Amino acid sequence: MTTVVDLNGVESQSPLTDDPNINKNLDGDLDGELNKVASNTLSLRNLSPKQLYLFLWSNMRSWGSFIDSSKMKLPKATIQWSKRFLRNIDYFRTNYVFLFAILLAYCILTSPFLLLLLGTTIGCCYLITLKNKETPFKILGYQFTLPQQYMGVGLIAFPFFWLAGITSTVFWVIGASLCLIGSHASLYAIEEIETDADNKQNDLFPASTQFVTFPPTETV
Repeated sequence: MTTVVDLNGVESQSPLTDDPNINKNLDGDLDGELNKVASNTLSLRNLSPKQLYLFLWSNMRSWGSFIDSSKMKLPKATIQWSKRFLRNIDYFRTNYVFLFAILLAYCILTSPFLLLLLGTTIGCCYLITLKNKETPFKILGYQFTLPQQYMGVGLIAFPFFWLAGITSTVFWVIGASLCLIGSHASLYAIEEIETDADNKQNDLFPASTQFVTFPPTETV
């Protein structure tokens, strides 16, 4: 441990040591957590929307555990906060996505004009899809693809969404999500859950357990 003296002359112990090997191990653990989160996130890009939904739903963590106030503790060091933050992002990924969706739905449902515009836009896209199954849409002999028609609907609806305050809604949802998710990921002591799981496994298979081995049987 390294002794640190602040501006008031009070001595404290820093979590970093003078040993470069120990500090290197801490940095290595942090890099490993970061690489794990990045690889898990990139692997989701190859999933279809249905597969992505099923994956997220199957990886939903218990909401009782998610809001367990007894697990909310301040990190004691920067390196602990960094590792805890990354582990929580990876462990509670689905819960955080649903939290973002809940905030987004709240903003839409509390804004009648925005809700009407969104319903009208989705309805137009649905009618366009049904219409293209019968006959393709053409203007002056040029056939528009379905994505181009969706883009046209979006361009027409954009000024109305702007008047409805879509920008302020988006920024509010992003800000509120970052605040709630960042606070939870920083305070939730995920390392205690991992420790409890290791202890339960050790209780089931203690180190002192001796397994009886039988000599091989001789075949005649």
